[in-house]
Amino acid sequence: MRPHDKRAFNMKRRALPRLPIGTLAISLTLLSCGTGSDSGGSGAPPGGGFGFTPKHGTLDRSFGTSGKVTTAFGTVDDEASALVLQSDNKLVAAGFSDDGTQRRFALVRYTTNEVPDTTFGPSGKVTTAIGTIDDEALALVLQTDGKLVAAGFSDDGTQRRFALVRYNTNGTLDTTFNATGKVTTAIGTIDDEAFALVQQTDGKLVAAGFSDTGTQRQFALVRYETDGSLDATFGTSGIVTSAIGTVDDEAFALVQQADGKLVAAGYETIGGQKVIALIRYNTDGNGDATFGTGSIVNTLIGSIDDEVFALVLQPDGKLVAAGFSDDGAQRRFALVRYGTNGTPDATFGAGGVVTTAIGAIDDEAFALVLQADGKLIAAGFSDDGVQRRFALVRYKADGSVDTTNFGTLGIVTTAIGTIDDEAFALVQQPDDKLVAAGFSDDGLQKRFALTRYW
Repeated sequence: MRPHDKRAFNMKRRALPRLPIGTLAISLTLLSCGTGSDSGGSGAPPGGGFGFTPKHGTLDRSFGTSGKVTTAFGTVDDEASALVLQSDNKLVAAGFSDDGTQRRFALVRYTTNEVPDTTFGPSGKVTTAIGTIDDEALALVLQTDGKLVAAGFSDDGTQRRFALVRYNTNGTLDTTFNATGKVTTAIGTIDDEAFALVQQTDGKLVAAGFSDTGTQRQFALVRYETDGSLDATFGTSGIVTSAIGTVDDEAFALVQQADGKLVAAGYETIGGQKVIALIRYNTDGNGDATFGTGSIVNTLIGSIDDEVFALVLQPDGKLVAAGFSDDGAQRRFALVRYGTNGTPDATFGAGGVVTTAIGAIDDEAFALVLQADGKLIAAGFSDDGVQRRFALVRYKADGSVDTTNFGTLGIVTTAIGTIDDEAFALVQQPDDKLVAAGFSDDGLQKRFALTRYW
Protein backbone atom coordinates (compact mmCIF):
# COMPACT_ATOMS: atom_id res chain seq x y z
CA MET A 1 0.00 0.00 0.00
CA ARG A 2 2.39 5.50 -2.31
CA PRO A 3 3.48 8.90 -4.63
CA HIS A 4 6.64 10.95 -4.71
CA ASP A 5 7.76 14.54 -4.14
CA LYS A 6 11.49 14.83 -4.22
CA ARG A 7 12.63 18.26 -3.21
CA ALA A 8 16.13 19.30 -4.09
CA PHE A 9 18.70 19.43 -1.34
CA ASN A 10 21.18 22.13 -2.18
CA MET A 11 24.35 23.13 -0.43
CA LYS A 12 25.99 26.46 -0.97
CA ARG A 13 29.72 26.27 -1.35
CA ARG A 14 31.88 28.72 0.48
CA ALA A 15 35.16 29.79 -0.99
CA LEU A 16 38.05 28.50 1.07
CA PRO A 17 40.79 30.92 2.03
CA ARG A 18 44.09 30.54 0.24
CA LEU A 19 46.40 28.31 2.23
CA PRO A 20 50.13 27.88 2.11
CA ILE A 21 51.41 25.28 -0.30
CA GLY A 22 51.47 21.89 1.33
CA THR A 23 48.48 22.62 3.56
CA LEU A 24 45.54 20.29 3.00
CA ALA A 25 42.02 21.69 3.32
CA ILE A 26 39.35 19.12 4.14
CA SER A 27 35.58 19.76 4.17
CA LEU A 28 33.34 17.16 5.75
CA THR A 29 29.55 16.94 5.56
CA LEU A 30 27.92 14.62 8.05
CA LEU A 31 24.46 13.28 7.37
CA SER A 32 22.23 11.59 9.92
CA CYS A 33 20.19 8.74 8.48
CA GLY A 34 17.86 8.20 11.39
CA THR A 35 16.95 5.07 13.33
CA GLY A 36 13.30 4.48 12.55
CA SER A 37 12.45 4.89 16.20
CA ASP A 38 9.29 6.41 17.71
CA SER A 39 9.61 9.66 15.83
CA GLY A 40 10.61 7.85 12.67
CA GLY A 41 12.69 10.93 12.10
CA SER A 42 15.76 11.57 10.03
CA GLY A 43 18.11 14.43 9.59
CA ALA A 44 18.94 13.14 6.13
CA PRO A 45 18.10 15.35 3.17
CA PRO A 46 15.10 14.49 1.03
CA GLY A 47 16.17 12.07 -1.64
CA GLY A 48 19.08 10.92 0.54
CA GLY A 49 21.46 13.45 -1.01
CA PHE A 50 25.03 12.56 -1.99
CA GLY A 51 24.09 8.94 -2.58
CA PHE A 52 22.84 8.38 0.95
CA THR A 53 19.50 6.65 1.32
CA PRO A 54 17.83 6.90 4.73
CA LYS A 55 17.17 3.64 6.50
CA HIS A 56 13.97 1.88 5.46
CA GLY A 57 11.19 2.83 7.82
CA THR A 58 12.50 6.35 8.37
CA LEU A 59 9.95 9.11 7.88
CA ASP A 60 10.28 10.82 4.48
CA ARG A 61 10.61 14.44 5.54
CA SER A 62 9.87 15.67 2.02
CA PHE A 63 6.28 14.50 2.56
CA GLY A 64 3.97 17.06 4.16
CA THR A 65 5.36 18.31 7.46
CA SER A 66 8.29 16.10 8.46
CA GLY A 67 6.69 13.08 6.81
CA LYS A 68 3.15 13.65 8.08
CA VAL A 69 -0.07 15.06 6.59
CA THR A 70 -3.35 15.67 8.42
CA THR A 71 -6.63 16.81 6.87
CA ALA A 72 -9.82 18.05 8.56
CA PHE A 73 -13.22 17.89 6.84
CA GLY A 74 -15.96 18.45 9.39
CA THR A 75 -16.02 20.02 12.82
CA VAL A 76 -16.05 16.83 14.89
CA ASP A 77 -14.19 13.73 13.68
CA ASP A 78 -12.73 12.50 10.41
CA GLU A 79 -11.16 9.08 9.94
CA ALA A 80 -9.52 7.49 6.91
CA SER A 81 -9.99 3.74 6.52
CA ALA A 82 -8.69 3.11 2.98
CA LEU A 83 -6.01 4.38 0.63
CA VAL A 84 -5.19 3.91 -3.05
CA LEU A 85 -2.41 5.16 -5.28
CA GLN A 86 -3.34 6.39 -8.76
CA SER A 87 -1.17 5.86 -11.83
CA ASP A 88 -0.28 9.59 -11.71
CA ASN A 89 1.06 9.01 -8.17
CA LYS A 90 -1.74 10.94 -6.51
CA LEU A 91 -3.07 9.39 -3.32
CA VAL A 92 -6.77 9.05 -2.49
CA ALA A 93 -7.90 8.37 1.07
CA ALA A 94 -11.45 7.39 1.99
CA GLY A 95 -13.32 7.18 5.27
CA PHE A 96 -15.92 9.32 6.97
CA SER A 97 -16.43 12.89 8.06
CA ASP A 98 -18.63 13.85 11.01
CA ASP A 99 -20.03 17.37 11.17
CA GLY A 100 -21.91 16.80 14.39
CA THR A 101 -25.20 15.90 12.73
CA GLN A 102 -24.26 13.05 10.41
CA ARG A 103 -21.34 10.94 9.30
CA ARG A 104 -20.78 10.91 5.54
CA PHE A 105 -18.53 9.10 3.09
CA ALA A 106 -15.42 11.27 2.75
CA LEU A 107 -12.63 11.18 0.17
CA VAL A 108 -9.62 13.41 -0.28
CA ARG A 109 -7.16 13.30 -3.16
CA TYR A 110 -3.65 14.56 -2.64
CA THR A 111 -1.31 15.93 -5.27
CA THR A 112 2.27 14.73 -5.38
CA ASN A 113 3.01 17.78 -3.22
CA GLU A 114 0.76 16.29 -0.52
CA VAL A 115 -1.90 19.00 -0.65
CA PRO A 116 -5.58 18.40 -1.50
CA ASP A 117 -5.98 18.25 -5.28
CA THR A 118 -8.31 21.08 -6.33
CA THR A 119 -9.24 19.19 -9.52
CA PHE A 120 -11.04 16.66 -7.32
CA GLY A 121 -14.33 17.83 -5.85
CA PRO A 122 -14.44 21.13 -3.97
CA SER A 123 -10.89 21.88 -2.88
CA GLY A 124 -9.72 18.29 -3.17
CA LYS A 125 -12.35 16.86 -0.82
CA VAL A 126 -15.65 15.08 -1.42
CA THR A 127 -18.31 14.09 1.10
CA THR A 128 -21.40 12.03 0.25
CA ALA A 129 -24.54 11.54 2.31
CA ILE A 130 -26.45 8.34 1.55
CA GLY A 131 -28.74 7.57 4.50
CA THR A 132 -30.21 9.94 7.07
CA ILE A 133 -28.03 8.99 10.05
CA ASP A 134 -24.50 7.75 9.44
CA ASP A 135 -22.54 6.63 6.41
CA GLU A 136 -18.98 5.35 6.61
CA ALA A 137 -16.61 4.28 3.83
CA LEU A 138 -14.39 1.42 4.93
CA ALA A 139 -12.90 0.27 1.61
CA LEU A 140 -11.80 1.90 -1.62
CA VAL A 141 -11.03 0.51 -5.08
CA LEU A 142 -9.40 2.27 -8.01
CA GLN A 143 -11.00 0.86 -11.14
CA THR A 144 -9.01 0.21 -14.29
CA ASP A 145 -10.79 3.19 -15.90
CA GLY A 146 -9.63 5.54 -13.14
CA LYS A 147 -12.99 5.78 -11.39
CA LEU A 148 -13.11 5.28 -7.63
CA VAL A 149 -15.54 3.06 -5.74
CA ALA A 150 -15.94 3.41 -1.99
CA ALA A 151 -17.75 0.78 0.06
CA GLY A 152 -18.98 0.66 3.63
CA PHE A 153 -22.40 1.07 5.17
CA SER A 154 -25.32 3.47 5.24
CA ASP A 155 -27.68 3.89 8.19
CA ASP A 156 -31.18 5.24 7.61
CA GLY A 157 -32.24 4.96 11.24
CA THR A 158 -33.87 1.55 10.86
CA GLN A 159 -31.06 -0.57 9.42
CA ARG A 160 -27.47 -0.41 8.26
CA ARG A 161 -26.97 -1.62 4.69
CA PHE A 162 -24.02 -2.34 2.41
CA ALA A 163 -23.30 0.91 0.57
CA LEU A 164 -21.22 1.59 -2.52
CA VAL A 165 -20.54 4.94 -4.17
CA ARG A 166 -18.73 5.38 -7.49
CA TYR A 167 -16.96 8.60 -8.35
CA ASN A 168 -15.69 9.98 -11.62
CA THR A 169 -12.05 10.98 -11.84
CA ASN A 170 -12.95 14.55 -10.86
CA GLY A 171 -14.79 13.44 -7.72
CA THR A 172 -18.33 13.84 -9.04
CA LEU A 173 -20.83 11.03 -8.61
CA ASP A 174 -20.89 8.60 -11.53
CA THR A 175 -24.54 8.50 -12.59
CA THR A 176 -23.92 5.45 -14.82
CA PHE A 177 -23.75 3.54 -11.54
CA ASN A 178 -27.31 2.84 -10.39
CA ALA A 179 -28.37 6.18 -11.96
CA THR A 180 -27.33 8.10 -8.83
CA GLY A 181 -23.78 6.92 -8.25
CA LYS A 182 -24.94 5.21 -5.04
CA VAL A 183 -26.08 1.67 -4.26
CA THR A 184 -27.34 0.24 -0.97
CA THR A 185 -28.09 -3.43 -0.33
CA ALA A 186 -30.05 -4.90 2.58
CA ILE A 187 -29.16 -8.51 3.35
CA GLY A 188 -30.26 -9.37 6.88
CA THR A 189 -32.98 -7.87 9.04
CA ILE A 190 -30.79 -5.82 11.37
CA ASP A 191 -27.45 -4.48 10.17
CA ASP A 192 -25.18 -5.15 7.21
CA GLU A 193 -21.74 -3.60 6.86
CA ALA A 194 -19.13 -3.93 4.10
CA PHE A 195 -15.46 -3.76 5.06
CA ALA A 196 -13.73 -4.94 1.88
CA LEU A 197 -14.11 -4.43 -1.86
CA VAL A 198 -12.44 -5.89 -4.94
CA GLN A 199 -12.90 -5.29 -8.64
CA GLN A 200 -12.80 -8.56 -10.54
CA THR A 201 -10.95 -8.93 -13.80
CA ASP A 202 -14.33 -8.76 -15.59
CA GLY A 203 -15.05 -5.38 -14.00
CA LYS A 204 -17.65 -6.64 -11.54
CA LEU A 205 -17.40 -5.49 -7.93
CA VAL A 206 -17.56 -7.74 -4.88
CA ALA A 207 -18.09 -6.33 -1.40
CA ALA A 208 -17.55 -8.38 1.76
CA GLY A 209 -18.49 -7.83 5.38
CA PHE A 210 -21.20 -9.15 7.65
CA SER A 211 -24.95 -9.47 7.80
CA ASP A 212 -26.86 -9.57 11.08
CA THR A 213 -29.98 -11.74 11.10
CA GLY A 214 -30.96 -10.76 14.62
CA THR A 215 -29.63 -14.01 16.04
CA GLN A 216 -26.20 -14.18 14.40
CA ARG A 217 -23.76 -12.19 12.31
CA GLN A 218 -22.56 -14.03 9.20
CA PHE A 219 -19.95 -13.53 6.50
CA ALA A 220 -21.68 -11.68 3.67
CA LEU A 221 -20.60 -11.10 0.07
CA VAL A 222 -22.44 -9.17 -2.62
CA ARG A 223 -21.44 -9.04 -6.28
CA TYR A 224 -22.45 -6.13 -8.47
CA GLU A 225 -22.50 -5.69 -12.22
CA THR A 226 -20.55 -2.76 -13.63
CA ASP A 227 -23.72 -0.64 -13.61
CA GLY A 228 -24.32 -1.26 -9.89
CA SER A 229 -27.08 -3.85 -10.27
CA LEU A 230 -26.86 -7.14 -8.39
CA ASP A 231 -25.24 -10.01 -10.29
CA ALA A 232 -27.87 -12.77 -10.40
CA THR A 233 -25.23 -15.39 -11.31
CA PHE A 234 -23.64 -15.06 -7.87
CA GLY A 235 -25.17 -16.81 -4.87
CA THR A 236 -28.84 -15.99 -4.44
CA SER A 237 -29.66 -12.93 -6.53
CA GLY A 238 -26.13 -11.61 -6.08
CA ILE A 239 -25.85 -12.29 -2.35
CA VAL A 240 -23.97 -14.95 -0.36
CA THR A 241 -24.05 -15.38 3.42
CA SER A 242 -22.01 -17.92 5.37
CA ALA A 243 -22.56 -18.92 8.99
CA ILE A 244 -19.44 -20.52 10.44
CA GLY A 245 -19.63 -20.44 14.21
CA THR A 246 -22.71 -20.40 16.39
CA VAL A 247 -22.67 -16.73 17.38
CA ASP A 248 -20.98 -14.09 15.24
CA ASP A 249 -18.82 -14.20 12.12
CA GLU A 250 -17.50 -11.12 10.33
CA ALA A 251 -15.40 -10.72 7.18
CA PHE A 252 -12.99 -7.80 7.02
CA ALA A 253 -10.79 -8.65 4.02
CA LEU A 254 -11.23 -10.05 0.52
CA VAL A 255 -8.99 -11.09 -2.38
CA GLN A 256 -9.62 -12.62 -5.78
CA GLN A 257 -7.33 -15.41 -6.94
CA ALA A 258 -6.03 -15.79 -10.47
CA ASP A 259 -8.60 -18.55 -11.05
CA GLY A 260 -11.42 -16.16 -10.13
CA LYS A 261 -12.13 -17.69 -6.74
CA LEU A 262 -12.68 -15.32 -3.83
CA VAL A 263 -11.22 -15.63 -0.34
CA ALA A 264 -12.76 -13.72 2.56
CA ALA A 265 -11.06 -13.40 5.96
CA GLY A 266 -12.14 -12.23 9.39
CA TYR A 267 -13.21 -14.15 12.46
CA GLU A 268 -15.71 -16.69 13.70
CA THR A 269 -16.92 -17.20 17.26
CA ILE A 270 -16.47 -20.60 18.85
CA GLY A 271 -17.43 -21.18 22.45
CA GLY A 272 -17.34 -17.50 23.24
CA GLN A 273 -13.90 -17.00 21.67
CA LYS A 274 -13.10 -15.28 18.39
CA VAL A 275 -10.77 -17.21 16.10
CA ILE A 276 -9.36 -16.34 12.69
CA ALA A 277 -11.58 -17.57 9.86
CA LEU A 278 -11.18 -17.77 6.08
CA ILE A 279 -13.66 -18.98 3.47
CA ARG A 280 -12.92 -19.60 -0.20
CA TYR A 281 -15.73 -19.27 -2.72
CA ASN A 282 -16.04 -20.52 -6.26
CA THR A 283 -16.86 -18.00 -8.95
CA ASP A 284 -20.61 -18.66 -8.53
CA GLY A 285 -20.49 -17.91 -4.80
CA ASN A 286 -20.64 -21.50 -3.59
CA GLY A 287 -18.04 -22.62 -1.06
CA ASP A 288 -14.90 -24.24 -2.47
CA ALA A 289 -14.69 -27.68 -0.84
CA THR A 290 -11.00 -28.02 -1.79
CA PHE A 291 -10.12 -25.32 0.74
CA GLY A 292 -9.84 -26.25 4.40
CA THR A 293 -12.82 -28.21 5.70
CA GLY A 294 -15.80 -27.65 3.44
CA SER A 295 -14.35 -24.29 2.22
CA ILE A 296 -13.63 -23.03 5.76
CA VAL A 297 -10.36 -22.59 7.65
CA ASN A 298 -10.10 -21.44 11.26
CA THR A 299 -6.97 -20.69 13.27
CA LEU A 300 -6.65 -20.31 17.02
CA ILE A 301 -3.59 -18.43 18.31
CA GLY A 302 -4.23 -16.72 21.64
CA SER A 303 -6.40 -17.69 24.58
CA ILE A 304 -8.95 -14.89 24.20
CA ASP A 305 -9.55 -13.47 20.74
CA ASP A 306 -7.90 -13.60 17.31
CA GLU A 307 -9.08 -11.49 14.38
CA VAL A 308 -7.65 -10.59 10.96
CA PHE A 309 -8.38 -7.42 9.00
CA ALA A 310 -6.04 -7.72 6.02
CA LEU A 311 -5.31 -10.41 3.45
CA VAL A 312 -2.76 -10.62 0.62
CA LEU A 313 -2.31 -13.20 -2.11
CA GLN A 314 1.28 -14.14 -2.89
CA PRO A 315 2.41 -14.95 -6.46
CA ASP A 316 2.78 -18.61 -5.41
CA GLY A 317 -0.90 -18.72 -4.42
CA LYS A 318 -0.28 -18.69 -0.67
CA LEU A 319 -2.40 -16.36 1.47
CA VAL A 320 -1.20 -14.18 4.32
CA ALA A 321 -3.68 -12.75 6.82
CA ALA A 322 -2.86 -10.04 9.36
CA GLY A 323 -4.62 -8.78 12.47
CA PHE A 324 -4.14 -9.38 16.17
CA SER A 325 -4.01 -12.10 18.77
CA ASP A 326 -5.08 -11.59 22.39
CA ASP A 327 -3.66 -13.88 25.07
CA GLY A 328 -5.41 -12.11 27.92
CA ALA A 329 -2.39 -10.04 28.83
CA GLN A 330 -1.81 -8.15 25.58
CA ARG A 331 -2.92 -7.90 22.00
CA ARG A 332 -0.13 -8.42 19.48
CA PHE A 333 0.28 -8.13 15.73
CA ALA A 334 -0.54 -11.54 14.27
CA LEU A 335 0.19 -12.94 10.80
CA VAL A 336 -0.77 -16.35 9.46
CA ARG A 337 0.32 -17.78 6.11
CA TYR A 338 -1.73 -20.51 4.45
CA GLY A 339 -0.95 -22.92 1.65
CA THR A 340 -3.16 -23.05 -1.42
CA ASN A 341 -5.42 -25.62 0.23
CA GLY A 342 -5.84 -23.58 3.40
CA THR A 343 -3.40 -25.41 5.66
CA PRO A 344 -1.06 -23.20 7.73
CA ASP A 345 2.33 -22.94 6.02
CA ALA A 346 4.90 -24.55 8.32
CA THR A 347 7.75 -22.66 6.59
CA PHE A 348 6.38 -19.38 7.98
CA GLY A 349 7.01 -18.49 11.63
CA ALA A 350 5.97 -21.23 14.06
CA GLY A 351 3.56 -23.53 12.29
CA GLY A 352 2.46 -20.76 9.95
CA VAL A 353 1.89 -18.20 12.72
CA VAL A 354 3.82 -15.09 13.78
CA THR A 355 2.96 -12.70 16.63
CA THR A 356 4.78 -9.47 17.47
CA ALA A 357 4.55 -7.34 20.60
CA ILE A 358 5.38 -3.66 20.07
CA GLY A 359 3.96 -1.57 22.91
CA ALA A 360 3.17 -2.52 26.48
CA ILE A 361 -0.61 -2.76 26.10
CA ASP A 362 -2.21 -3.53 22.74
CA ASP A 363 -0.99 -3.79 19.16
CA GLU A 364 -3.32 -4.41 16.21
CA ALA A 365 -2.55 -4.73 12.49
CA PHE A 366 -5.14 -3.54 9.98
CA ALA A 367 -3.20 -3.42 6.70
CA LEU A 368 -0.66 -5.60 4.93
CA VAL A 369 1.59 -5.08 1.91
CA LEU A 370 3.59 -7.72 0.05
CA GLN A 371 6.83 -6.33 -1.34
CA ALA A 372 8.47 -7.48 -4.56
CA ASP A 373 11.24 -9.22 -2.59
CA GLY A 374 8.68 -11.30 -0.70
CA LYS A 375 8.90 -9.32 2.53
CA LEU A 376 5.67 -8.31 4.25
CA ILE A 377 4.86 -5.05 6.00
CA ALA A 378 1.97 -4.88 8.46
CA ALA A 379 0.55 -1.57 9.65
CA GLY A 380 -1.82 -0.62 12.44
CA PHE A 381 -1.32 0.85 15.88
CA SER A 382 0.65 0.26 19.04
CA ASP A 383 -0.53 1.31 22.49
CA ASP A 384 2.08 1.87 25.19
CA GLY A 385 -0.45 2.85 27.83
CA VAL A 386 0.01 6.55 27.18
CA GLN A 387 -0.81 6.95 23.49
CA ARG A 388 -1.68 4.90 20.45
CA ARG A 389 0.72 5.45 17.56
CA PHE A 390 0.97 4.38 13.94
CA ALA A 391 2.94 1.13 13.91
CA LEU A 392 4.65 -0.77 11.09
CA VAL A 393 6.52 -4.07 11.24
CA ARG A 394 8.44 -5.65 8.37
CA TYR A 395 8.77 -9.42 8.12
CA LYS A 396 11.06 -11.55 6.03
CA ALA A 397 9.58 -14.18 3.74
CA ASP A 398 9.97 -16.81 6.48
CA GLY A 399 7.98 -14.71 8.96
CA SER A 400 10.91 -13.50 11.05
CA VAL A 401 11.02 -9.80 11.80
CA ASP A 402 13.42 -7.89 9.53
CA THR A 403 15.53 -6.59 12.42
CA THR A 404 18.47 -5.26 10.42
CA ASN A 405 16.96 -3.32 7.53
CA PHE A 406 13.79 -1.66 8.79
CA GLY A 407 13.23 0.84 11.58
CA THR A 408 14.43 -0.21 15.02
CA LEU A 409 14.74 -3.99 15.05
CA GLY A 410 12.12 -4.21 12.30
CA ILE A 411 9.58 -1.93 13.97
CA VAL A 412 8.52 1.68 13.40
CA THR A 413 6.09 3.70 15.52
CA THR A 414 5.01 7.25 14.76
CA ALA A 415 3.20 9.76 16.96
CA ILE A 416 1.24 12.41 15.06
CA GLY A 417 -1.30 13.93 17.43
CA THR A 418 -1.21 14.19 21.21
CA ILE A 419 -3.81 11.52 22.02
CA ASP A 420 -4.22 8.57 19.66
CA ASP A 421 -3.11 7.77 16.13
CA GLU A 422 -4.23 4.63 14.29
CA ALA A 423 -3.32 3.41 10.80
CA PHE A 424 -5.87 1.39 8.84
CA ALA A 425 -4.38 1.37 5.32
CA LEU A 426 -0.99 1.00 3.68
CA VAL A 427 0.25 1.32 0.09
CA GLN A 428 3.65 1.02 -1.52
CA GLN A 429 4.72 3.51 -4.18
CA PRO A 430 6.67 2.57 -7.31
CA ASP A 431 9.77 4.06 -5.63
CA ASP A 432 9.22 1.60 -2.75
CA LYS A 433 8.24 4.28 -0.25
CA LEU A 434 5.36 3.37 2.05
CA VAL A 435 2.33 5.51 2.87
CA ALA A 436 0.12 4.69 5.83
CA ALA A 437 -3.30 6.27 6.38
CA GLY A 438 -5.72 6.46 9.29
CA PHE A 439 -6.52 9.13 11.82
CA SER A 440 -4.80 11.37 14.32
CA ASP A 441 -6.44 12.75 17.45
CA ASP A 442 -5.09 15.93 19.00
CA GLY A 443 -7.67 16.00 21.77
CA LEU A 444 -9.93 18.39 19.89
CA GLN A 445 -10.70 16.52 16.69
CA LYS A 446 -9.81 13.39 14.80
CA ARG A 447 -8.39 14.08 11.35
CA PHE A 448 -7.35 12.08 8.30
CA ALA A 449 -3.66 11.30 8.78
CA LEU A 450 -1.01 10.07 6.35
CA THR A 451 2.65 9.28 6.92
CA ARG A 452 5.29 8.35 4.37
CA TYR A 453 8.36 6.24 5.00
CA TRP A 454 11.51 5.38 3.09
